[in-house]
Amino acid sequence: MKRKNEHRKGTKLPISPATVNRELSCLRKVLKYGIRRGYLTDNPVRRVDLFAESKGRLRHLSQAEQQSLLAACHGHLTDAVLLDMRTGLRRGELLGLKVKDVDFETGCLTVHATKTRNFRYVPMVPEAREILERLCAGASKESYVFRKKDGSRYHDMRTSFRLALERAQLSNVHFHDLRHTYASDMVAAGVSVFEVKELLGHASVKTTMIYAHLSKTFLRGAMQKYEQYLGREDPPDGHKMAPPSLVVDNEPWGKERKVS
Repeated sequence: MKRKNEHRKGTKLPISPATVNRELSCLRKVLKYGIRRGYLTDNPVRRVDLFAESKGRLRHLSQAEQQSLLAACHGHLTDAVLLDMRTGLRRGELLGLKVKDVDFETGCLTVHATKTRNFRYVPMVPEAREILERLCAGASKESYVFRKKDGSRYHDMRTSFRLALERAQLSNVHFHDLRHTYASDMVAAGVSVFEVKELLGHASVKTTMIYAHLSKTFLRGAMQKYEQYLGREDPPDGHKMAPPSLVVDNEPWGKERKVS
């Protein structure tokens, strides 16, 4: 309980229940390992209840907000913000991107996930490709796409991003919301959540399903396919669909019923 009432380092923001739960889970595993190796006889953390966690925030930028934010950015920040809204990379993935990870022949990025330790491929849309061609021009394969004058990578952009938000008069926006914006726009465009899952690098589609409600086309598209199937004269399997017909049951009341 004491940990939950503390604040994040360097801020006045309280530590979230999710953070405390992750720390407890980590500690529980360490103590469990100690028991397995014979160093301990008991794991007291297993008797500690985890805190209830909120479902999390989902803030995405509208088209007008995206334009306002881009207009308020300067220098590398403009490229970073637009590239993130068009690729959905996590901040660490974006800043850790190297020239060798950009394949202009296939039009894909090889993204080394900071969270799942796996890699995935993310296609480049024209806006992303234009930025990357400019940033990668003349750089060595091992160079970072976003690099300082001495060639070292950027580790953060919180201050410049916060100032841009102030200039754009946007509130309740975090850099990670650019990733939400990418996913939300994709789903709204009719891309399935299963495809978005792969593009975002989510371990489970359950995580991606938070975007499903943003698009009325998500379930409507499925129903359109079903309606098209029902309206075909010859289904894909080659068997003709017989229209519903009326028959009389061999029952005392002799009611008519439809054959489905």
